Amino acid sequence: MTARKGGIAMIDLVLGRTLRFGDFGPDVIELQKALTNEGFFHGVPLGHFMNLTTRAVVEFQGGHVGPDSRYLDADGIVGPNTLWALNHSLDHPSLIVTPKPIIVAPSIIPIGLTGPRFDLCKVEEGEFKKGVKERPNGSNRGPDVDKYGVPGLPWCAAFQNWSYKQVTGHYPFDTFEAGVHQMYYSAKAHGMFHPKGTYKPQPGDWFVIFHSSETGHIVLVVRVSADGKTVNTIGGNESNAVCAGTRTESTGGFVGYINPWLGVDRIVTGWEVGVMSMADMSHVADR
Repeated sequence: MTARKGGIAMIDLVLGRTLRFGDFGPDVIELQKALTNEGFFHGVPLGHFMNLTTRAVVEFQGGHVGPDSRYLDADGIVGPNTLWALNHSLDHPSLIVTPKPIIVAPSIIPIGLTGPRFDLCKVEEGEFKKGVKERPNGSNRGPDVDKYGVPGLPWCAAFQNWSYKQVTGHYPFDTFEAGVHQMYYSAKAHGMFHPKGTYKPQPGDWFVIFHSSETGHIVLVVRVSADGKTVNTIGGNESNAVCAGTRTESTGGFVGYINPWLGVDRIVTGWEVGVMSMADMSHVADR
C-alpha cells in the first residue's frame, strides 16, 4: 500500500509483505527512487522489479544492517528489514516500516582502561554514537566525514589519524597518512606493527586489513576476548559510516595489529577482558 505524508512517498509494509523480482507497480517505483537516492540503482524508475533492481537491492543489502543490528541477507528480496534499513539510511525517509528498537549500550569501552588508549576509544565511540555517515550516501563526503581530511576519498585511515590527533595533538607517525598501506609501512619502520599470530591486541590498537597491494582497511580495537582472537572494533568508511562491530583474526585480508603508543602506554593492564555481542563486520562493505 502506497501512501503520502508531507509530500514524501512511502510504503507501509503489513503482514510480512515483500517486493521481489517480477513485481510491478507504484511501490516498486518508490523502491527504485530510494535506491537511486542511495546510489545503488542507476536506471529509470518505471516500476518493473527486474535484474537491474535486483542487483541494486543485493548491493544495498551487502553493506547495511537491519533493526536487529545484524547484516541483511543479500538475497535481492525486499522485506521489512531491508525497507527498515533504507528508511534509516535516507536523509529524507521514503520507505516507512515500524522498526524494532535498537538497544545501544551506554559504552562499549572496557572497564579499567585508562590514559590515552581510553581517550582514543572515547573519541571514536562518540563519532559512532553521533551517527556519522556519508551524505549523500556513497560519496565519501558529508558535514562530519569531510572533517577527517580527505573529502571525496576513502576515509578509514583518515578517520584513525583524525581521532588520534584529537587525543594527542599530533598524528600517529607525525604526518597525516590517509592510506592504510602508508600507515602500515610507517608502523613497521617504528617497530609498531605486529604480524598476525605474533601479538595479543589491546584496546587502543589498530586492526589492519589488506584487500590488495594498494587498498586496505583499518579499525580501532576497543574490546578483546580472553584468547585475543576476537575483538570489538570501531571504524570509519564502513557501510559508508562510522560503525562498531566484531571481527576475528580469521577475517579475510587481516595482516596484523599496529600498537601506536610509546612509553607506559605501550603495554597496559587492568582492563576488562571480553567482547560484546555486536554485528559481525568480517564482510562489511568498505572502500
